[in-house]
Amino acid sequence: MKRVFLIDAMSHIFRAYFAPMGARQDPLRNSKGQVTQAVFVFTNMLRKLLNDEKPDYIAAIFDTDAPTFRDELFAHYKANREAMPDELRSQIPYILQVCEAFGIPILKMDGFEADDVIGTLAQKVAEKGMQSVIVSNDKDLCQLVRDPLVIAMRQNSTNIKRKVPVPPVAVFPPIVLSLILSEPALKIPPPPSASPPSPLPVPSSPSHQARRRRCCWQ
Repeated sequence: MKRVFLIDAMSHIFRAYFAPMGARQDPLRNSKGQVTQAVFVFTNMLRKLLNDEKPDYIAAIFDTDAPTFRDELFAHYKANREAMPDELRSQIPYILQVCEAFGIPILKMDGFEADDVIGTLAQKVAEKGMQSVIVSNDKDLCQLVRDPLVIAMRQNSTNIKRKVPVPPVAVFPPIVLSLILSEPALKIPPPPSASPPSPLPVPSSPSHQARRRRCCWQ
């Protein structure tokens, strides 16, 4: 079966930028002072992926700066999310050049996030009888897994497989909906009918009580 590797570029770029570099306190820089850590780590990831997996087809999917359809639906979407650091943003053009040097197609589309493009391509590739390999650190994309046609590859090269895809949920219990929609980074307010969560009952045996005292939210 032919394999199509879909790289969630921004997921790896953010991880590369914030990754600890041994005992170093400051990020890697070149002789001109330009921060190059994300470029360096991303390039090593690409080299290892190409050498170890030898993909039949591959593409790197990026976000764009244009608003997405979600911003049109909700004006404050991701309003609480911090802006990309300038030292990271300045490395994006070099990372694009790295992809071009490796001959990796760069895919992005205004109005949609990279996740949207990856999910669409994964399904289209599966319909063609090929295997989609989603290369991402974003756990949300694991919902697309449908072994053997769609699998997810994490940073440590572990393949996540699932025989049956995650089924759609028609109705969310109010408290679950509240937890999903009140994600601080997304700044989507919870529904007014949702009530705050309450702790689950804990057995009263001594061992359970001890564990309960150690629990961070008690």
